[in-house]
Amino acid sequence: MAKKKNRPSSIFIKGTPFDIIYEDVVTDGDEKEELYGLTDVQALWIKISLSKNTTEELLQKTLFHEVIHATLGMGGQGDTIGDEKIEEGIVVCLENGLWQLMDFRKGIL
Repeated sequence: MAKKKNRPSSIFIKGTPFDIIYEDVVTDGDEKEELYGLTDVQALWIKISLSKNTTEELLQKTLFHEVIHATLGMGGQGDTIGDEKIEEGIVVCLENGLWQLMDFRKGIL
């Protein structure tokens, strides 16, 4: 489990507050697959797994990834994309490219 640092408990996306919930285990609802993180745009929450995210950097990267999902959803693009696998591919591409610009040691996030 990642060592607890100053973790945000909420974030505003397009002016809407999302709760950030840290749980020992996060699943897809069917309890079949343990996930690093999960976002529900209708319920306005982001869940982050403490068991899968074993370092603080991995936890931050997962939160960053989930914020991209939430941003796409709040922008109406989740419905436009319409396919979870395509959305996940877009999110991973954005995450990998934009993550390089972030410097968490300086507290940007």
